[in-house]
Amino acid sequence: MFLALILVVAFIPVFPAVASDPSQPTTRADCKKGGWEAFPGAGFRNQGDCMRFVQTGTFICRDPLGCVSYDAEDSLRLGTSLVLSGPVGFLGIDELRSVEIAVDAHGPVLGHAVEVSNEDSMCSPGGGEDAANAIVADPTIVAIVGTSCSSAALAAAPIISDAGYSMVSPSNTSPVLTDPEDHAAGYLRVAWNDVDQASTMADFARHESALTSAVVVTEDAYTTTLGQGFVSSFESLGGVNLAFEVADSDGSDVADILAGIVSEEVPDVLYFPVFEPLGSALVTAARAMTALDGTLLATSDSLLNQAFLDAAGAAAEDTLLTRADLSFTDTPEYADFADAYFEEFGEPPTTQFSAYAFDATNVILNGIEESGIVDGDGTLHIGRQALRDALFATAGLDGLTGTINCDLLGDCGAPEMVVLIVADGVIVPVP
Repeated sequence: MFLALILVVAFIPVFPAVASDPSQPTTRADCKKGGWEAFPGAGFRNQGDCMRFVQTGTFICRDPLGCVSYDAEDSLRLGTSLVLSGPVGFLGIDELRSVEIAVDAHGPVLGHAVEVSNEDSMCSPGGGEDAANAIVADPTIVAIVGTSCSSAALAAAPIISDAGYSMVSPSNTSPVLTDPEDHAAGYLRVAWNDVDQASTMADFARHESALTSAVVVTEDAYTTTLGQGFVSSFESLGGVNLAFEVADSDGSDVADILAGIVSEEVPDVLYFPVFEPLGSALVTAARAMTALDGTLLATSDSLLNQAFLDAAGAAAEDTLLTRADLSFTDTPEYADFADAYFEEFGEPPTTQFSAYAFDATNVILNGIEESGIVDGDGTLHIGRQALRDALFATAGLDGLTGTINCDLLGDCGAPEMVVLIVADGVIVPVP
């Protein structure tokens, strides 16, 4: 699930130039004394394999997931699985443009131009499944930037992974995708994990506001995961969760739910990481109940939009929200990225995920440079497992959104979260 789509200009750092030759042995000495082990992408079994490669230039693919190879004159093919149609098609269009800018800014990868091929994942499970199946049917695609939406990724990631491919998302934030029980082996993301949003709000409620009791209201599997994350953090900090309710998405049952809550015990904080129209229905009903006058209303960036403010009106005042820290958009690097985007497309980046798409692309290109092997006739070989290993080993990579470090479950971005408040009808940082 992608988070709030903020109309901001995105940032883009210039990545350092990478050598034109891949990390591979060039002399017999490189192979000796265990040196052959320094080239995992080559699939060497021993020193002899390494020396034979140096002498003959002949590459033998021993990668357990197979290899994708490009002749010297061929373009390397990068797939994308982004939403290009429907109500949030603008998100995927923005991300695809950023992928193209990243490819242009990077230049050739190990001597090969990069061609981008997109499948529309449509921000849905069905779209994600169809896009994934189309991608894995093409053996010339080395890796994928995608998906835009978590719902599409939940269907696509297992298909991509089982086929031996790897995928890096710019905007999936669902905790399920990198949960140890559900993580697909080839899936990574540079966007944040929404568990961080929930824990940030729980910490604020306990430490900044000294609140001790909470009630959580959610509406679906995604928002329930956030609610559970809030409860876990809140209780670990000494707070008490009084109730956990699941409401109808249209808000038709909120009055009954809130009445039932206050009949038991009035909470210090009501946490509802939901979407419209449920969000405005909840705050409107809560502010109409005298018993909840002293209750803090708190949500996530799912309601960080004008539709919520317009629908809730004055009832939204003092509601707290969370989102990722976007201070990277104030950097010179981001300004350069925004200028390049405007020059190419005639408008500024339209969502906060522009920069994340740029970073996702560079994580993959960097991984290819770490794992690729060029043989004696100039053919580039990329082991799919070797590339996957390189992606998960990404550490200290300077990205537009910050320093990128990937963990074993594919979480690569760790942006700071900030707490916001509705004040005079506008969402601003908490003073």
